[in-house]
Amino acid sequence: MLEIQYVSEKLEQFRQEEGRNVSRRGALLRQLGERTFRRWSQINRTGDEDHDGRAISG
Repeated sequence: MLEIQYVSEKLEQFRQEEGRNVSRRGALLRQLGERTFRRWSQINRTGDEDHDGRAISG
């Protein structure tokens, strides 16, 4: 019985940590998307010569 309780506590702890990792990953992706969008907006406003029409990376 004690072993089952231990395993279920560990499982719950793992589940909570995974939830935090997923939300952290989502925040990073959102931040990256905002940065890319700002760069794209800047290129559209300034007519940046370095941009050749391909997708922006990094």
